[in-house]
Amino acid sequence: MPAGKVYVVNSPDLALAVQRHPKALSFWYLEALFGKRLAAISSEAGHKIMTNVHGEEDGPSLFWDGITFLTKVLKPGPGLDAMNRVMVQGISKSLNELDDKESSTVDLWEWVRHVITIATTESTYGPMNPYEDEEVEKAFWHLSNSASSLLVGILPSLFAREGYLGRKMVTAAFERYFEAGGYKNGSMMTQGRYTRTVDHGLSLKDIARFEGVQGITILSNTVPSAFWTIFHVFCRPSVLQNIRLEALSLLTVEEKQGTTVRTLDLSKIREMPILLSAMQEATRHQSFGAGTRMVMEDILLDDRYLLKKGSFLMMPNNVMHFDASAWGPTVNDFDAQRFIKSKSSAKIHSAAFRTFGGGANLCPGRFFAMTEIFSLLVMLALRYDVSPVSGKWVAPELDMANMSSIVTPPKSAIMVTISPRKGWETGTWAFAI
Repeated sequence: MPAGKVYVVNSPDLALAVQRHPKALSFWYLEALFGKRLAAISSEAGHKIMTNVHGEEDGPSLFWDGITFLTKVLKPGPGLDAMNRVMVQGISKSLNELDDKESSTVDLWEWVRHVITIATTESTYGPMNPYEDEEVEKAFWHLSNSASSLLVGILPSLFAREGYLGRKMVTAAFERYFEAGGYKNGSMMTQGRYTRTVDHGLSLKDIARFEGVQGITILSNTVPSAFWTIFHVFCRPSVLQNIRLEALSLLTVEEKQGTTVRTLDLSKIREMPILLSAMQEATRHQSFGAGTRMVMEDILLDDRYLLKKGSFLMMPNNVMHFDASAWGPTVNDFDAQRFIKSKSSAKIHSAAFRTFGGGANLCPGRFFAMTEIFSLLVMLALRYDVSPVSGKWVAPELDMANMSSIVTPPKSAIMVTISPRKGWETGTWAFAI
């Protein structure tokens, strides 16, 4: 783990200054280092991942090759469209299961986690998705929840036993997946990532180990982001009503052979301003993680602060997200329309909103994650009512010890009843992407 000084950046202006130096103040170096340690890959594979991390030197760069590929394949285009189609069908399948009962009582966090996990991994890994095994799904979340202890690496079989055993099970599942050629029917992302790791000489065991921890990248922030967006929307009737009205613009209804067919055009889902703003506001309120950087060389930040090579830099999200100078006097309020540009002439500081990172380190998967969150919320809002079992919406306690997520998950359960909306119980649903 990084040693030396730890610098804390506590203002959007300084965060913007950090973004101007993506290689001297490197997120990717730490991403490679943490990935190597968390996956417990061999020393040979670890050396390859940590060599030429930024791709600036002569010779191969396993890590940078992977990052540039992911950035390309996860941009809007054929690869992302194919993943979105599978993901939407996965979400719809989970919601259809709710129609078998008058109502379902669930822990909202566990339910959202399962729906997003299966929809995401089906779209990523295809028909032989390892996460279809319920035990593998559970094992991954043990791994994710134990990430900080596994990174420390001190006798993990004793001090992080659930995570250690979870990692072992997930790795074994991916070994079987790759041995059986499951990746051949996976997404363009999975196929390309496998090809690149093979080209760089990684063993099947190391490929499986590394793929096992990729779930943290694709799930550990999307799931809490989806949960909190749903929570903040459904606990505010006026916001829920506005989103339902927005969603109707995406809906066409036809009668086919005596059956009502409702088609949602999800290709336009990002054109719903209140939905987009509500998601951003929800994650602004619930992001207690920190952006991290490794200081790769001595650098004078913002012409004022000398940062020494080998030090660690942290940018706590909640400090940026609740900076009154950036957000104004209503910074502590939940304003579902805060991010709608036409709402106010006040411009939000470009580095003040950190949920998806910033600058050169914006999350490559943000387009997929946002479409997934929006799709789940729109389908849930149109088709179902969600109400707390206790009769009152109360925000659950936060799991502040969970270090694998920028958006902080809940620590306690929140039991809700999900029931079909009157007038929306019958018919079938179709989707356009």
